Amino acid sequence: DISNTQFALLGLRAASRCGNYTDAEVWFDSLEYFLKYQDEEGPAIQFEVPKLPPPGADKKFLEVLSVTAQQRSWGYMFERGGGSPKGRPPRPGKDDRPDRPPVAGFTFGASGTHTAIGIASLQITRDELSRSLEKKSVPALRDRFRAETARIDHGIRDGLGWLAGRWNLESDPGGGFPFYYLYSIERVGALLGDRW
Repeated sequence: DISNTQFALLGLRAASRCGNYTDAEVWFDSLEYFLKYQDEEGPAIQFEVPKLPPPGADKKFLEVLSVTAQQRSWGYMFERGGGSPKGRPPRPGKDDRPDRPPVAGFTFGASGTHTAIGIASLQITRDELSRSLEKKSVPALRDRFRAETARIDHGIRDGLGWLAGRWNLESDPGGGFPFYYLYSIERVGALLGDRW
């Protein structure tokens, strides 16, 4: 599921910070995985984000940028067309929840937790591909990464749009565990920093 995938990426990221190398193909596969299972479309939204001043600048003046996006989310499990895992019959009370319709091919619908996980995972793959390609400059991989940056930006922006359209710190939009939601939002903030 998407939660376990994020924890694997966080572990690989930590290993990278300790000097261990992860093959760039692992990061490209992860990137493709998260881009593939984000909603294909969603309603338009316009939201504002602060643009932080450069380091050492007068922090009193903060510019606000208007961002236009689609509200595209992630759900709990990676599966095309929703339904039950691996074609097995639905489990009563588990897979047939009308309050959680399939979204973007996930067994359970969109949630703030899993949308934040999708955003964080895209940023992790971007950062680690960049680091990986700094260490082992392979022109074909570098060109491939450059070609993917617009898709990464689009996925992150639209995930942020989904969160902005449902912003809530009382509970997870779409249901779920509120503390896991808050942790996931914190991961987005820590990983994106002042980039958005």
